[in-house]
Amino acid sequence: MMRHFTLLLLLAAGLLVACHRHRTDSDHIMTRLEETLPIINSQPRHCDSLYAAWQQHTADSGTWHRIQVFRATTHNLQGDSMGAEREYDKVRQYVKRQPNDHALMGLLMNHCGVMYNRAANAPKSLHYFEAAVRHFERVPKRGYMLSAYLNLADAQSFTGDMAGSIASFNRLKLLADSLHVQQYDIATFIGLGTVYMQIENYVRAHHYFRLAQKELPQADDATRFDYYLRLGNCYYFEHKLHAAAQAFRQALPLAEALQYDNGMLACHTNLCEVHLMANDLANARRELRLADSLLQVMTRRAETYSIVTAGGVFYLQSLHTDLALAEGKPIRLDRLRQDTICPEAGITPRYLMLHYERLHKYAADRGDWRMALHFHMLATRYADTLRNERMTNRIAELSAQYRHDATLLKQRTALADYKQRETRLSLHLALMALCLVGMALIGTLIFHLYRRKQHRRLAQQREQTTALRMEVVRNRVSPHYIFNVLGTALPMLQRYPEMVAPLELLIDVIRGNLLASGQVAVRVADEMALVRRYVELHHLTHHNRPRVVWHMDHEVEKCERLVPAMSLQIPVENALKHAFPSPSDNDEISIEVKLDEHGTLLLRVTDNGVGYTTKPRPTSHRDTGTGLRLLQTTLEMLNQRNTAPASCSLQTLPPPQHGTCITLRLPESYKFPPTHELVST
Repeated sequence: MMRHFTLLLLLAAGLLVACHRHRTDSDHIMTRLEETLPIINSQPRHCDSLYAAWQQHTADSGTWHRIQVFRATTHNLQGDSMGAEREYDKVRQYVKRQPNDHALMGLLMNHCGVMYNRAANAPKSLHYFEAAVRHFERVPKRGYMLSAYLNLADAQSFTGDMAGSIASFNRLKLLADSLHVQQYDIATFIGLGTVYMQIENYVRAHHYFRLAQKELPQADDATRFDYYLRLGNCYYFEHKLHAAAQAFRQALPLAEALQYDNGMLACHTNLCEVHLMANDLANARRELRLADSLLQVMTRRAETYSIVTAGGVFYLQSLHTDLALAEGKPIRLDRLRQDTICPEAGITPRYLMLHYERLHKYAADRGDWRMALHFHMLATRYADTLRNERMTNRIAELSAQYRHDATLLKQRTALADYKQRETRLSLHLALMALCLVGMALIGTLIFHLYRRKQHRRLAQQREQTTALRMEVVRNRVSPHYIFNVLGTALPMLQRYPEMVAPLELLIDVIRGNLLASGQVAVRVADEMALVRRYVELHHLTHHNRPRVVWHMDHEVEKCERLVPAMSLQIPVENALKHAFPSPSDNDEISIEVKLDEHGTLLLRVTDNGVGYTTKPRPTSHRDTGTGLRLLQTTLEMLNQRNTAPASCSLQTLPPPQHGTCITLRLPESYKFPPTHELVST
């Protein structure tokens, strides 16, 4: 089950890595696409070839269709509007199958809005820009969505929604700051300057134009052209004709460097109008001639990337009329009456008011009062329109200021709430820290108590070790004394041969006990030899009762395995002393020494006596309970130095059997420390 869980984790990690890689590739492609925007207007065919090459190396379908949106835009810039619409429709069909890809849908809506904006269809472009923003609001914020907010703000300004335009520009600035993107700052400042110019708040307009000027050295040629063109319009609206002409002259070489035909046409026509208003007829005629030449080139060009609107044509025709009137050339008033039919598509009411005022003056000078009245009514109508727009713009400015103040109030309220939440969070963190400190103190106290318990246990073990050491010393003193006495008396007993063998056996047993009492562990063969001599000595005094039967592996007698000293003698001695209170010929003790299949050494002593009893009886240090407890204590101390512990068990055989079975098990890897180290612990 753990293996399956691990496989699931690896699969999930792989999917996350794959998703992250696709998202990273998509973001990388979008960054490269954004880098081509400054040249897409002037070099659409080159950009289209770049996009086609990128599509060939793109495996992700979503990224492929993102590139396809830009390819459709290049087709539109090359004059193939029908082909562009077909490409856009392919992306729409893909998005229908991927309804959650709001980023791609927002990108598509943004490009469609740009297409309709180029076609001078302001309502439709505004519709698409609003849709693009709605889709972008539903995805994580990215830098490429900022252009949609910028386009929306410009479209709102163009359609007269000044309050909405200001709100969109402020939203753009806030979003760009949150994403740490500074490249849209200058566009935001230029846009806000343009909006305040249109509502005739020139102080505020120049404030934003000055902010844009600070960012101008880092801007590209397209942005710098846009800055100077709009700044010139602002000066024109303020009737600062010299400053307006200077700004338009700075914009003209930038448009030429960009090969931006419509931009160059706008500069020439604006310069012509400024010179005309300043009564500089020679320069006005020169600029108008350049504008005419450029318009003819744009019209004759077989493959043009520019769109010449009806408003632009009317603008040039009206400039020709105004220049002719200023030069005093005769013109047909009835023809002028027909020319006034199409004053749309980008011609501002201010310009139309000035245009018809000049026509009114010309008609009055000619004495044609009927035409003069007609042109005067048109000029008055556009003057009224201009006043209405001024009033509407003032109201829009107040509305935008109210929205801004309301937004600031909400932000301040949100900041206050945030500070309150931050204070509560700080208190919670402080309480958590106190709890953690308390838990740490409790843990330290528990650890300290555990260490004290361990120290007490170690002290008890040392006391037991000291007692065992004293016991060993006592056990060694008495056998030494007896051994020395017997060694002295043995030569004197040579005259009694029947006494020599038992005494020599007794001396061997005492010597073996003396040596074993000073050691922690002995070889298993030595322990068995000691037990054999002890049993033989016991049989001399008890008429070979009880019968002792040995069961052992021959390999055990030859191996060098160690066992605790007296670990076999103590159970055998215990059985000989206490298992048979009423001896009989059926009494038997079985001694088993063998190795099991795991290498564990097994020592087992089994008797058929009365069995183990817990009734109190007189004991010595070698009687029933004490000897076994001494063996158990020794094993406990030795087990602390081994990962695989030894065990000693005592069992009373169940009926119909009777007797006691003592079993000692020593693992193969059991280690014994030196005797001096164990005693000094």
